[in-house]
Formats: sequence, C-alpha cells, structure tokens
Amino acid sequence: MSKLETFNRALLDCQDLAYTLAYYLLGSEKEAAAALQSAVENTFRDRDGKTDSMHCLLLRRVLSACRELISGAKPQGDEFHRHLQILPFECRAVVVLVDVLGLDYCETARVMGRDQDHVRRDLSQARVGLRDIGTLSERRSS
Repeated sequence: MSKLETFNRALLDCQDLAYTLAYYLLGSEKEAAAALQSAVENTFRDRDGKTDSMHCLLLRRVLSACRELISGAKPQGDEFHRHLQILPFECRAVVVLVDVLGLDYCETARVMGRDQDHVRRDLSQARVGLRDIGTLSERRSS
C-alpha cells in the first residue's frame, strides 16, 4: 500500500471528528470545511517522522487552522456557537474536545500540546463561562 493510500485510510477514520471540531469552533460549515482542508494538506505534508497518531495530528492541525481563521472574525452560527465563540480559544477548544467530541483529558492534552492540568483548568473555565450564560446545560440535555 502506498503512503497516500495509507494516509487516506487513516484520514477516513478521523475526518468526521476533525470536521465536527472545526464546525463547533467556527460556527460555519464553509469555514469548517476550509479549516479541515488546510489541516489535511498540512498533515499530509508534515506526517513523516511524527510519532503521534493521525487522529491527534489532524485534530492539532484543525485547531491551528481554526485559530488562524478566527482572528478578527465576528461570531457566527446558532446561539450555542455564538456563546461558545465568546470564550478564549483554548477554553473553547477544550470544551469541544471533551464535552462535545468525548475525548478524555489525556488525549485532549496531546491534541492541545498541553499538560492535563492545563486542560482541566481550561475546561473548568469554559464550563463556568457557558453555565453563566445557560448554554452548557441546554446542550447536554439535547
């Protein structure tokens, strides 16, 4: 199997998760698709020599692409996405990775390139921020 075929197989296993992350962070299908495309291209180009899983590498690249697209952008999407976009980027990313996508703290820390204590602090801050505006409890019950 060629490197491209191996890459494509690994990509199929995690592209939905990566798109969902981008969509929650950006609140726009068009921007989420652009972020995913950029992340896939960067992951393919830089994959050699990496020890992290494709899953982790792709999610990390999606975060990076979203961070670039967000700077200066006004909040988009439904009410939940607009509330989510009020949070600092790191908190927003952690709450999506843990509470929406279901990653554990260890995996989230690897994706974020941070230690688990930072992940826990950011998640706590994000949950408090979302709870203050009533968003988190509404999202979990639906």
